[in-house]
Amino acid sequence: ASITTIPPSPYKDLAFPLNAYTHALLLQEGKAIYPHYGLFQNDTTSLQAAQQFSTNLLMARLPASPCRILEVAVSLGSILPLLSQQGYAVNGITPDAQQIAYIQKSVSSAVSVSYHSLKDFEAPAESFDVILFQESAQHIEPLTIFNKALDLLPLSGDLVIIDEFALEYDEAGTERLHLLNNMVALAERFGFELIEHMDLSTMAISTLDYLSRITHIHRQRLIQDLGLSDEQLTQLDASNRLHHRKYASGHYGYALLDFRKKTMPKWRPQTLTANQKT
Repeated sequence: ASITTIPPSPYKDLAFPLNAYTHALLLQEGKAIYPHYGLFQNDTTSLQAAQQFSTNLLMARLPASPCRILEVAVSLGSILPLLSQQGYAVNGITPDAQQIAYIQKSVSSAVSVSYHSLKDFEAPAESFDVILFQESAQHIEPLTIFNKALDLLPLSGDLVIIDEFALEYDEAGTERLHLLNNMVALAERFGFELIEHMDLSTMAISTLDYLSRITHIHRQRLIQDLGLSDEQLTQLDASNRLHHRKYASGHYGYALLDFRKKTMPKWRPQTLTANQKT
């Protein structure tokens, strides 16, 4: 009798929990295109459809092509070929070597992605018309985001962020997400105008329910195919439940922010370097 071998997961080498979510989605829906939150409308049943709705929402905010776009922390690189096909000149950066390896294997070779964090990325002034953050801004220091955007965007250039934010803090400094009001205030200080703010929290929260459900359904396969431990998945489930409570209590939210560079400020805040802190 022939023995059927299951091919290794294309997501095995990605960092946890991204590998768990993408592999569970592959097992549940047959493919995992986008590794970000979906925005569920009343009749949406698949995460992929909800994620596509989110991506379409983001792309509808972009100026008409041709224009130059920098996507920061591209994850699996899913949006880059879509932008490229629509005539945009698009560059992606990510500080994650595993994501670079995945993109090189799985995404169109025409896509330009380089191994950089935003902090270390260098390009001539006004190199891009749009800087795009799709659930990556939460991992980057806000001063870095706005200082780089000032340098890389021309006047009237757009800084577009779709992400999770803290809407209020339980105790000062205990939340890992950026406080939404602080981001908006800091943007103004850097000479950016808030063009649009869409609160998408009620559409995004269903993603947490969906991910909890599919990681539970496919738990044994996740352990077997990815080499995860039972403990890792138990902790992931607990983390998801806590996250859900933060949304339900109004501490966390999900939003799309579109900032436009209006002026070049005379002074701008900078992060102190180690030798400046003495």
